[in-house]
Amino acid sequence: MLNQRWGKIQKYVNKFSGCFASRTARNESGKTEQDKIADAKRMFEVQEKTRFTLDHAWILLRHQPKWIQIVQELDSKTNNYIDIDEDMNTCGNNSRPPGRKAEKRKLKESTDQLV
Repeated sequence: MLNQRWGKIQKYVNKFSGCFASRTARNESGKTEQDKIADAKRMFEVQEKTRFTLDHAWILLRHQPKWIQIVQELDSKTNNYIDIDEDMNTCGNNSRPPGRKAEKRKLKESTDQLV
């Protein structure tokens, strides 16, 4: 029974942690941590169609090293990180297209040659 209960706690606290992380990542000015927690609770309620009632568990778990490690492992399994340097090298032509002024100058030179 304890394993089942822990599974439910872990599932809901993980989902709430994700909501809180997304609200924290927005870095909205003037918002306190309590405001971010309230926003995360609203976001959780919209997503899960139920209120988050495991505040006590989240408060105990959120700064524990073992919990942080579990969350990082889950993030590494679910997120596919893109190597920007690798993608930049595979993009064929890296030169910038001509700007508006350059296009106008080129058009004017070609019309001057026709006249």
